Amino acid sequence: MTLLEVILSLAILASLMMAVSLLLRNATEMKTGIAQVANVNHRLQLAMSKISTDLEHAFMVQKADLDRHTKSIFFIQKDGNSDRLSLVAFTHRPTVKNSKESDLTYIHYKVARGDDGQLPHLWRGEAVRVPESFREPPPAQVIAKGIKSLRVLPWDGERWMQEQWNSSRRGFRNTLPHMVRIEIEAYENLDEPELVDVPTVKIATIVFNHLATNFAQVKSITAPIKWY
Repeated sequence: MTLLEVILSLAILASLMMAVSLLLRNATEMKTGIAQVANVNHRLQLAMSKISTDLEHAFMVQKADLDRHTKSIFFIQKDGNSDRLSLVAFTHRPTVKNSKESDLTYIHYKVARGDDGQLPHLWRGEAVRVPESFREPPPAQVIAKGIKSLRVLPWDGERWMQEQWNSSRRGFRNTLPHMVRIEIEAYENLDEPELVDVPTVKIATIVFNHLATNFAQVKSITAPIKWY
């Protein structure tokens, strides 16, 4: 073989090596991207399932039963780009026998930063029984990490409300929304502490509460429901 043939062979071999390296890098990046999407979808689905179950079992004391010791609340509070949700629901399951716990529990959801002070997470607090006062939320724990926002939109009979719902205030006193739309948005990459230009994934669903049928809607239906 001449020197020219050796040089050409080495050039062809180098080109093939570069092409193989590029294919391997693209395959690795694609695998990493798919894993990130699968991870964020898993986080969102777990959070959505928990919130949906609580909303489906939300409870409100009837007007005729207000003299009972059992109290209830349904409160959607606007908190910046996210919402806070407080409700009473039949979803608590005691884990210890004779622990004086109830299946009726006080639940609170919020999006707030964790101990690291960087990533926002979705927090859920649950009491072992309905407290005498709802001023202080129950102790909370993280149920989904890297959550950008939680949006809870109640149906008032005509539209999905952007305003808050407070069952202890005039206009909404002792009432439950018949339907609630939930929107959860999460960051794809949790390794970016600054969260600058980090892509997000959003999922949404609509939850119907059969217990709310015992109450009249805030507004009578004058238009068909808009499903998204």
